[in-house]
Amino acid sequence: MSAWEANYSYEFTINDKYWNYENFKTDKTPDKIIFRVVNDTQTALMEYESGLLDTVNLSGEQVEANKEKAGFTRRLSGFLFYLLININKTVGPTAMTNVNARLAMSYAIDREVIATVLNNGSVAAEGIVPFNLANNPETGKDFRDDNGSVMEYNEAKAKEYYDKAVAELGHDITINLIYDTDQGDSEIKAAEQIQFFLEKVGFTVELNGKPKNTRLMMQRATLEGGKAEFDVSLTRWGPDYGDPQTYMDLFTSWRSTGGYASEEYDALVKHAEAADTDPLTRWEDFLAAEKVLVTEDAGIVPIFQAGNAMLISPKITGIRFHVAAVDSYRHIVFVD
Repeated sequence: MSAWEANYSYEFTINDKYWNYENFKTDKTPDKIIFRVVNDTQTALMEYESGLLDTVNLSGEQVEANKEKAGFTRRLSGFLFYLLININKTVGPTAMTNVNARLAMSYAIDREVIATVLNNGSVAAEGIVPFNLANNPETGKDFRDDNGSVMEYNEAKAKEYYDKAVAELGHDITINLIYDTDQGDSEIKAAEQIQFFLEKVGFTVELNGKPKNTRLMMQRATLEGGKAEFDVSLTRWGPDYGDPQTYMDLFTSWRSTGGYASEEYDALVKHAEAADTDPLTRWEDFLAAEKVLVTEDAGIVPIFQAGNAMLISPKITGIRFHVAAVDSYRHIVFVD
């Protein structure tokens, strides 16, 4: 890293001390790569069109307007957006301890519609583990192919579970939903769609937009006795490595931010993480654990896997996109 200007740009210069530099560096390899911070998507697109940028992320109407252009591409990231449920909330009443209320939330949300509204390369989540993260150690199948979708959009079932919850609680259910307002428009659009679907089945949803740092502080407060004034947070997790464990251990009782706790889930994850558990059994433990967390308990509610719709200049090639870990730019070369 050779330069950084806060909120504007950061720069990386090729390392001539790299062990394989002589074989790696060609006359088509750029000497440096500069990343620009451009918060306004329209400004970024204009800079791309004028030749000031070589890649640009697209959103909303920009995708439709540019999807036939050379260099248009879609890619999935490993970031999985989900509803963190504040089960241990102690400030004010909460219905989130009621499993039927949580199941009603999960069944109520049409994730395909949300992905369509976002129109940025994101896809509907099928569980808490994203697509293309990890493969069965025996068959090579993707985790998502092995477990399938562990959620279902079913408005009728959502209403049934909502009515059960109301009967058990003795009152209608109001949800305070926090989400980010300073990370582009994806979270804002997703929160509005979640509100729409939940209110269709009976919930009242209070949207409570916050800067990301404020939302994170509110979530962290749940680790300190659950003292946070929200019911649900639209949040995300990106994988630290290409294995289901990087998601699964988030929701064990000793780590769970929202207060989810399940002896069955804990036992499956502990067994998977044991040193003497063979790889296939470990894999099956994680498959089963996901179903307990998402299908049976609705301890969290997965929403969408983030993606990007992009334009990449035909002048360059070689960017390698990864679901886990950072993308690789070391192989970029200029095209003749």
